[in-house]
Formats: sequence, C-alpha cells, structure tokens
Amino acid sequence: MRKLPRRLTLPCGHNHVSRKTDLSNQHFLRQQKPMRKPLLTLRRIGTALLAIALFNPCLSRAERFEKNGFSYSIAPPSSWVVPSPAPINASFHDEPDIRTPLNDIQVSLFGEQPEYYVHYQMVALQSSGLEKISQISISFSPEYETLTLHDISVIRNGQRIARLPQANVDMLRREQGLEAKLAVDGQVTALIVLSDIRVGDIIDVAYSTYGTNPVYGNRFTMSLPLNHPEGIGALRLRVVYPESHKLQYRMINSVLTPAITQEGRGRTLEISNNNIVPVKMEEDVPLGFSMFSWLHISEYRSWSEVNDWAMNHFSAATNPDPAVRQLARNIAAKYPTLKARAAAALAFVQNEIRYFGVELGTSSHVPKPAATTLTDRYGDCKDKTILLIGLLRELGVEAYPALVSAQSGPGIAKRLPSPFSFDHVITHAIIDGNVYWLDATLRHQGSNLDTLGFYAYGKALVVRPGARELTDMSFPADYMNRNLHHEIFTVTDFKKPVALSVSRTYHRQYAEYVRASLSARGLEAIQKDIHDQLLRNYPKIVTAGAAQVKDDLERNTIEVIVQFELPDFLKYETGRLRLEFNPSSLVDATTPPRVLARQFPLALRFPEQLTHFVEVRWPETLGIKLPPLIENSDAFLQFHSHYEIHDNVLLLEQRIAALASEVAPQQVPQYLERLKKIRSELGGSLQLAVYNKEDVSNRYETEVKKYFYFMEDSLERARRKQIAVQLISDDVIRAGKLDNSSLLQAYMDRAAASTLLDQCNSAVKDLRAALKLDSSQMSAKRLQADALAACGNHRESLQIIDEVRQKNSTQQMLSLRARNLFMLGKYREAEGQLQESIRLAGSTEAAQYDLLWLALAQLRQGKTVDEKLRELALLNGLSAENWPGPIWLALSENTSGEKVLREANKQPMEARLRRTEALFYLGQQALAQNQADKARNYFLQSIDIGASPQWEYIFSKLQLGQ
Repeated sequence: MRKLPRRLTLPCGHNHVSRKTDLSNQHFLRQQKPMRKPLLTLRRIGTALLAIALFNPCLSRAERFEKNGFSYSIAPPSSWVVPSPAPINASFHDEPDIRTPLNDIQVSLFGEQPEYYVHYQMVALQSSGLEKISQISISFSPEYETLTLHDISVIRNGQRIARLPQANVDMLRREQGLEAKLAVDGQVTALIVLSDIRVGDIIDVAYSTYGTNPVYGNRFTMSLPLNHPEGIGALRLRVVYPESHKLQYRMINSVLTPAITQEGRGRTLEISNNNIVPVKMEEDVPLGFSMFSWLHISEYRSWSEVNDWAMNHFSAATNPDPAVRQLARNIAAKYPTLKARAAAALAFVQNEIRYFGVELGTSSHVPKPAATTLTDRYGDCKDKTILLIGLLRELGVEAYPALVSAQSGPGIAKRLPSPFSFDHVITHAIIDGNVYWLDATLRHQGSNLDTLGFYAYGKALVVRPGARELTDMSFPADYMNRNLHHEIFTVTDFKKPVALSVSRTYHRQYAEYVRASLSARGLEAIQKDIHDQLLRNYPKIVTAGAAQVKDDLERNTIEVIVQFELPDFLKYETGRLRLEFNPSSLVDATTPPRVLARQFPLALRFPEQLTHFVEVRWPETLGIKLPPLIENSDAFLQFHSHYEIHDNVLLLEQRIAALASEVAPQQVPQYLERLKKIRSELGGSLQLAVYNKEDVSNRYETEVKKYFYFMEDSLERARRKQIAVQLISDDVIRAGKLDNSSLLQAYMDRAAASTLLDQCNSAVKDLRAALKLDSSQMSAKRLQADALAACGNHRESLQIIDEVRQKNSTQQMLSLRARNLFMLGKYREAEGQLQESIRLAGSTEAAQYDLLWLALAQLRQGKTVDEKLRELALLNGLSAENWPGPIWLALSENTSGEKVLREANKQPMEARLRRTEALFYLGQQALAQNQADKARNYFLQSIDIGASPQWEYIFSKLQLGQ
C-alpha cells in the first residue's frame, strides 16, 4: 500500500533500506494489466468525505482504540485537509496487475508537529493483484507518532461500501530488523485484511499520522516519487506551512513545477499530475541513477547546515574515555606503525563488536558514547563508527564520521541538502597523508588498510567543523577488484578420467565476500557452488576430495582449491582426442543483461578484472599450431587472449577488464555486439592424434594404389577418405590405449568405412565388438543396420531398425527400412515408409533420393508414377537442370537411359558417382518393365565403375545376386 515518507533512520544501508523512500517501496515493484473502470468525479470524492464525517457514527467524533498495547484513532480528517482530486481509473498500455487511480498526500506544518494525510485508491486488474490491495498495512512509531484512520471503503460498480466500521485492525510490532538479528526500531504496523475483494474493486484508504522524530528538530524535509511501475490516474502533493518555514524544492527527471501560493502568513506548495504512465523497470542500473521522477523538499539551505545538524549528534559521543584509551594503548603496544594500529582498531570493531541497533526515538540518529558500545559489545553503524573514531583518535589518527547512502550513492548530490539523503555512516581517516574510508560494520576484511575492498558510495558528508560540501569518494590509485581462476587439466592415461584442479583466487571485495560466505555457509557450500557452476560445461564432473582454502589477510586475497575428475571427458574423433575447455567465469561475465532494449543506463562492475587461466598437461609432447594473440579494447571492455606451449603443457590466459562504470542506453547495442564478439573467442579445444602417423601413412599409400584412377574426382576422394578412416581406426584399436567410450567410437568409425568400402562382413564384426562395450549404443545399432543391409541381410537389418526406432525414430532409419523392404520385394510397404521419410526429410537431398526410390516402388508394383508424386518432385526441385533430376525424368517420363548417362557425364568430377547412381535406377526401371537382360547389363556397368563408397553400387551388387 501507499506509505508516507516521514523519517529516516541510520540503520546502515547495506543491511536496511531507508524509510525515507517508503512511498515508493511499499508496492511499486509490481506488474499490472489494463482494465477500464468508471471515473470518480471530484464532486463524488468531496461528497464521500463529507458523508464519512456526517453519517458514519464512528467518524462523527474521534474515537480511540487499543490493541496489543498500542493505540490508534478513528476520526474525520483535520480541517486543514482539502478534498482529494478526482480519481482517474484509466487504463495504460502494458500495465501490471495493479493500478492507482489516486495518490494524494497532504502535509501541514502549522502544528507543534507535522501532520501527514494520505488518501489513495488501488484497483486489482487481475486476480494476482487481489492479495496486494486487500492487505492494508500502515507503519508508524508510537514513541513519537500517532495514527488516525479516516476511511477504508470498497467501491464496486460505482457503489461505495464502508469497511472501516467493521474492520479488524491488528496492531503488530514486527521487528524485521530483530528477526534478522540486526536491529530493533520500535515500529508498529496497523494491519487490516479486507475480505471479499474482487477484480475491478477499488480500495479507498485515508489516514493521517501526527508527529516526527524529535531528532529532526523543527526542520522539514521529504521526497516524493512522481511516477511508479504502476499507472497513476491522479497524483498530488500539498504542503501547507507558515512562512517561517523556508521550504526549498528541487525537481529531478521532471519538467513539472510546484505551485506556491500565499494566504496571510501561510503558504501552500502543491504539485499535481494526471495519467502518469507506468515506469518500465530495468535491472542493472547504476548506483545513484533514478528511474523515477522526484520532488525533493528541504528546509536545509546547504550541506553545511546538515553538517551542523550531524555535529550536534555525533560530537559528544566521541569524547575521550578511559576504557577506549586503554584499549588504544593495548593496540599501540602490539603494533609498530600507525597504519598497522589503525588496521587493528578497525578489525577489533568489525569483529568484536556485534552488529545490532536499538533505534528507538532519537537513537535512530544519535550514536551511543564509544565507551557504552565497547561495554555493550554491540551497536549499529553509527555506534560502531563512533567507537572506531574514538580508538583512532587515541592512536593519533585524524578521523571523522562520514554520512553516505548505500541506496542512492552519488545520486545524493542531485538532491537538496537533507539528513534524509543518508542511510549509513562510515569513517573518514587520514593516515600518513592518505585518505582511508573505513566501514566498521563490515567483517572479514584484510589486515592491511591499503588492500581493503573499496565500497564506492560516490559522495559522502564528512562530519567535521567547517564542512560545507559533499566529498568525492574516489577509488584509490591502481585499485582493482580481481578474480583469478586457474583450471589445470591433467591427462596421464587415456583410459582414466581427466584430473581437473580448480583454483579460484579472490582479491579485495571478492575476497571479503568469499570470507563472509565461508563464515556463514561453510567450505562445503562453496565447493558445491563451484561444482554446480562447472557442471554446466562438464556434465559428468565428480568431486575428488575436500576443498582447501589459503587466506592471506595482508594481501587481502583468499584462494579456494577444489579437485575434480572428468570421466569420459576426452572426445574421440577419428584418431584424435579432443579436450574442450570453457572459462565459465568469463562466460558469466559476458552474459547479456535480460533487458536488451534499454531506456536507462546499464551498470558495469567497475573497476573489475577477471582472469581465467587454462593449463592442459598432456602425456606426450605437443606439436600444434596456436591461435594468434588477441588484445583489443573499446570504451567499455578490454579483452586479452594468449596461448603458449611448453613441451607437453598448453597454457591459455584470457582476461576481461571493465573500463567504464556504465553504458549509456544509446550505446547498449554497441556494447552487446562487443560482448558477443568476446564470447565467441572464449575458451577453446585441443585435438591431438593418438595413432601412429608414420605407420598409417605407409599403409595408406599401399592401399590407394589398388584403386588408381587418372584423376582425383569425387569418387576417388570419397574412397581415399574411407580408406584413411579405416586405417586410422585400425591402428587405434590395435594400440589399445583408449578407454571403452573412445574404443567404441573407433570400432564404429572402422565399421562405417568398411561398409562403404564393400567390406560389410568386417563392418558387422566391428559393430558386434562395439556393442559388447555398450549394448545400449543406438549409433552402433544404426550402423549395424547399415552393414547388415549392405551384406544383403535385409530381414536382420529390419529387426535392428525396428529396435532403434522404438527409442529414436529418424528419417534416415525410415529411409533404410524402406530400402530393405524394397530389396525384399515388399514394394507396397516400402512405398508407405518412403512417403513418411519424405515428409520428415523436408526439402533436402535426402528427400530427392527417397522420391526416386518411391518412383521405383510404384513402378515395381506395375503402376505408373502418380500425379501426387510428380507434385512432390516439383516441390523438392527435381528437374532436368539439377541432379538427380535427369534420373527422375527417366523414371517418371520414361526418357532414354542414354540421355540420363550423358547428363551424368557432364561434370567430370562427379561423373563416376552419378553414372553409378543412374545405372542402378535404370536397372530397376528395366526390371519393372520385365527387361531382365537389360537390367542385368545396367547393374553390371554400375558395379564395374567400382564406386564402393556409393549405396547404389552396393544395391546393384545385391540386385545382381538376386
């Protein structure tokens, strides 16, 4: 629900979100979808408020109620409140599941304390929004604030239904900070849960709070967002105040201007707007950048006045104290240098003083005395900071509190001066002429001030005499958050899993984050994180032993070392083993943001450098060509990639560094292209031969001489390729160096080559050996079906095909099944299988050859090629101009065989293969025409060409045998 911004605590921004922006934090991050509802007029709203006051017996006078020890009132609004503007329940394009027809906030500064009036309407556009609008929660601090409810109604179909009289108002002290063991702030929440709320109902709520934290004195300041992730029909802020309050205002990301009017000694500041479109939220915007429009109001004329306010609350707490002085003496006696003493004081406060805040009343901003925090051994950011400053000053270090914003960072410089700008306190220290920004609430930092992580809040108000402006928080010289990953792949035996040693070294902020994570979650959880990240690239990875940690507090680095094993990691590819490596840390760093078409800047992690080393240790000397050095940069990123080889070790270093803190929206496409380019260059693979090259080369020369042909045409190349595969696989199998997975692949390679070299019996034998290694290997069974078909064992081939198709039916299996059926004379069954195969193949070469077989199946049944098949042929590009179109014309139009063979001879490189194909199909056509002698002659000619890597050659031999 809508929540009025009234006060700010200093609960240390990295643990809490400032209540200053409650107005935008309550429910603005929700999605809506459009729905139209009737508009409510200004007259109806005014009449409704009047009716509430006159006719609701609960509101005709103020009534006070108590619940759970806390009180609230029900009464009409104060007389200074004017009717709210007319709600506008208009729809917006692409809105989320909630809409706000009205958001009206009025403030009066005429009383002893400020009074805030809030009137809002919300409507659920979908069922997902019902829960959000039906639970009304209003938080306040009973120590100095009172709550008055004016109205809770439901407007359904234009009719107002009063819900406040029968509402059950629960007063709950739910200390969320206490639940997190961080703080207690004394807030109470008035919770009203409405029943019977439906999509389209308008929830109308009005209430007031009176009072403010006395720590602010009599000065007023507030901030109001002027748009939200949900559409707003009517928005208004109205502040009435005596002229003694010198209010200033500042607009951010808005062209609106408040109207200021005067009546007697009073003034009114008012700003309003209608039909405010939803803001499309984007992730990864820079710290300090606001996606919203804002109105800031403040009575503080300068940061000097804010400094004076802070000095009043911080100065007394840093007064010298004997206990603090004695602790400082103990530290000084133990450490020789001023810097080392300061680091020891910081470590003491960070690690020995528990973080916990009691932020009741003025304690929200006024720190405890340093001695009290030392005695209590707990405190929040301001308490711990004051203790640290007390120690540092006793040690002779110049130190001051520094107010910062963890939520808005450098964005506070755009606002008017105000204490509300800050949500955290750190320490500004000057040691040996160098400035250090020290955070007493952090833990797990290093022991050297010069290597601490730097948390870039951008701007700070250093609370010290004479401070007039915000101070820039610049990164120290040469500062860099580094993250170094080192992966060592060790291959000692091709039959054993590859050993993978992963070392991750984290520097500065990264080191501190990892230490905190180790403390909170334990080493096993970190080890599992690394395992799960690697699992994406290495699915069979197995952890081998416990992780190790090497922590260097002086350098502020921490190294986590984990050992893994990678079974079946080396991939066999025809005589070579391939090892792939993928730098997962760099892949993650170059992952594009989820929102690509942006209207807001994209934040980069700056300054950051990620380095990924890959080291591959091979059992033999490496003699491979390395990719070239890559070094390039643009305005956003620097990329470096470099390979080296040392004997049997391959080294790869790849590094990415951010050169900017953000990317402007118009430059995001350029940045995304850069990411894409870098990602394409990440990682790599290593392919190394595992066969005896000299022996295989000698045997190869002997074999190819058996098939001498006067030119190296496509047939000769195909034959030589299969001979090479067969000889390489034979050498690998005989050597016996491979594990079962790679050996199985070598058997399959040799079998496939043997089938195409007209050595089907050898192929069948190899595939039986392969299936002994893994009987579930479907690829081996598919090759077995090929080999059996090549040997003429069509029925056995069909059995294997049917077994494979139960698990994985493919177009290739259907096509082979049809050809087996054809060779068995089952032309009608073959016809049906071929039709399905063509459907699966689409417009491919495979579909064209299936069409030829389908034409043969129809011809062998005594039919002619039907019209439907002719249409399919036309769709698949079978024509006289494109091979195998001439064969199609011979089968469908009965053109002469001589014409087909002339077409086959037109391209010398392809002539022998095409003639082999043409002669087989012409032979089948002759058989369909009962011309057995002519068919035999065609088949003999096909065989004589000797195109053994061609299936038509194999089927010609089989057909001739029949």
